[in-house]
Amino acid sequence: MVEKEGRIRVLGKELRPHAIWALLAWLGPLAGSSMIAVVAALWQKLRHISLDWFFIVGLFLLSFILLALLLYMARKISAAPKTDSAAPRQKLVIHSAVYGTGPLNDIVITDKLQNAQRDGLVIPVDNSLVPTDPAYGQPKRLEVDYSYGNNTRFRAVRWEGSRLSLPEDTELSRLTQALATTTEGHRKLEAENESRARAEIMELKNKLNQRHSKSLDWGGEWKLAEDSFRLHYKSEVCAQRTYETPGKFLTWRLFGGTDIGRAEVEAACSKAGALLLSCPGFETVVSQQVKAIKEDWKRWLEYLKEKHPLTNVMHGTGHDADEGRSLAVQTGDLYSVAPLSASECVKSAATAIRFKELW
Repeated sequence: MVEKEGRIRVLGKELRPHAIWALLAWLGPLAGSSMIAVVAALWQKLRHISLDWFFIVGLFLLSFILLALLLYMARKISAAPKTDSAAPRQKLVIHSAVYGTGPLNDIVITDKLQNAQRDGLVIPVDNSLVPTDPAYGQPKRLEVDYSYGNNTRFRAVRWEGSRLSLPEDTELSRLTQALATTTEGHRKLEAENESRARAEIMELKNKLNQRHSKSLDWGGEWKLAEDSFRLHYKSEVCAQRTYETPGKFLTWRLFGGTDIGRAEVEAACSKAGALLLSCPGFETVVSQQVKAIKEDWKRWLEYLKEKHPLTNVMHGTGHDADEGRSLAVQTGDLYSVAPLSASECVKSAATAIRFKELW
């Protein structure tokens, strides 16, 4: 019984405001028409005219009907939905929507989504967003920082020709991030595999070079270089360590003898200079200054200079031909290049044979 009275009381509280407003809506026209009738009666009284009760009652009824009609029309107009003719037509139309795991238990929620509040933005990314093209002929991008429902900021980037939808689908964002992470991991793995493969190739090349070096007759290679110099044993070809102008770069040049003789001696020096870097056992024999020279024939002449003194020596400051740095140098001449070279080739062959025996 108590529960029933409570419900009635609650219902009465809910209906009370509506009943009061309904009563006021009826009392308004009644009071207004009564006031008009009273004013008409007072006007007749002041004019010393006998009261015309038919006129007064008719005026009361007419004013009551008119005021009630005006009140009804005002309520209808105020209850009508307000439409903004300037508002753009909604482009998003929900045709159908279901929620569930499949056709057997799907629940239709089309009406719910059609009546849901649309808090979103869909916009094409093109030059219609700006007054003028900011970079003609180049691809542009739209970058937007936004938040949705809280203060967490997100950044969305879309390139020209695409479409931007805000807020972004969280699942799409998660999958995009996962794809980027996977792609980066795959790239790193490829880089590691490529580095590992290069290291293995280099190691294999070194092993092959070592095996090839062991199989070569380095003493015979030095003997061939010696024979090349022996062909010009009595030639007058000499070498000069000098400056190369402009810039005063330190360099070597051959002089004396015939043109053919100088060319053949230079070729023999090139072979011997190449052996200084490739022959096993010469890593500690050849100085770093000699190794730094790029041209083989000049490298051999620099090697000879360290073994045999120059004549006509002059001291000065020059520039390294390869590195271009300033350094104190000595210039001079190296006579009898072919005999000196043949002698050094014999010594080098002995060094190569001795080193091979240690293998």
